[in-house]
Amino acid sequence: MVERVVMAISYRRLMNYLADDLGYEERRAKRTIAALRRAEPSILKAFLIWFYTGDFPGESLHGVNVKALCDRRGLDPITAFLTVDWAARDPQSAKTALSRGHDALVFSEEDQKHFQEIMDRNGWEIENTEQETEEDESDLSLAGKELDDSTAREEEVGYERDGSDHSDERSV
Repeated sequence: MVERVVMAISYRRLMNYLADDLGYEERRAKRTIAALRRAEPSILKAFLIWFYTGDFPGESLHGVNVKALCDRRGLDPITAFLTVDWAARDPQSAKTALSRGHDALVFSEEDQKHFQEIMDRNGWEIENTEQETEEDESDLSLAGKELDDSTAREEEVGYERDGSDHSDERSV
């Protein structure tokens, strides 16, 4: 028989990691989780393994080395995994952009408020083309057939980054 392995992270736990450890604001964290949900399964699997063990994939994924993106480009690991997903979905655009590099201005929440005050005083507006969507707050998970075994069973992989099993905490 085939053993079925389910790897999952609770929505709340991932939101807390993004906010507390990486400093993401709530809106960015929700967008990031939505993007992870759309990630190619092999990339999502590598991400889940990294999240629980801290081990980056030993090989490149879709021609991109996740750890090198973090070390050489200064990306946080989640952004690196999403960059690999982009490379899987649109290799030509990703390859072109990665070969040139990317500069971006990131403003603090205080700076953003200050810019908004200036815009309001001057009657300037920026058209917001983004539409808010309802966030899926279910766990981020991936199920797959992994091992041959005489009995079919479903197993949840739930390890903290320190290696201890806290799978009961994941149902928050």
